[in-house]
Amino acid sequence: MSTVVLVHGAAMNGTVWRYQADGLTQAGFTPIAVDLPGHGGSEGEPSSSAKGYAGWLLAYLSLLGEPVHLVGHSMGALVVLEAAAAHPEAIKSVTLIGVSDLMPVNPDLLAGAAVGDLSMFETMGRWMHARDPIGGSAWTVDHTVAILQQVQPDVAYADLTACSSHPGAAAVAASLTVPILLILGEQDVMTKPSAAKPIAAAAEDVATVVVKGAGHLVLVERPDVVNDALVEFLSR
Repeated sequence: MSTVVLVHGAAMNGTVWRYQADGLTQAGFTPIAVDLPGHGGSEGEPSSSAKGYAGWLLAYLSLLGEPVHLVGHSMGALVVLEAAAAHPEAIKSVTLIGVSDLMPVNPDLLAGAAVGDLSMFETMGRWMHARDPIGGSAWTVDHTVAILQQVQPDVAYADLTACSSHPGAAAVAASLTVPILLILGEQDVMTKPSAAKPIAAAAEDVATVVVKGAGHLVLVERPDVVNDALVEFLSR
């Protein structure tokens, strides 16, 4: 079946997609979880814009030689939107997880990253999880903080800048004709579900799934629900 390329969020890496990689493989898809430049095992310089990362992603997709489904989380959602808008012929569908039209960053977090102080990332890790989760998650706040603490300060600052400076996801979504799926955490305090409504209103072909008992990291908090929604959408 089709290839699904998964793009992580700010200061994260491809390991956040472990549950989706398993679920997509079992459903017959070929998942590829990329590390953006400067993240995880990927070399290269980070970008301070979603368009910059989208350029890297499109160069990678050109090596695959086939249209793909794109899935992005948080900053990665902005990246896949920009890639799909730049080269729609290379994209079959777009799934946006933990996204909102505008993605402003806490000023203290941005200021700290600018001077290499990532002490607030422990707080950020807690913000990314639901306050009242459903069930016991195999992925804890400690797992999230551990990944955030691996990132280099210049990479963190570039990523947070890419989020805060993006002019708006809704306008980009409005330019697409491919199907779009929004997967949102009901308790997400970083990209609230209500803040994604402009994207849904602007898109031509869009479906929205709001996952109860999940926050910004819905993909690891309630992976079964996310996987079911993703497989159903991609199998259309």
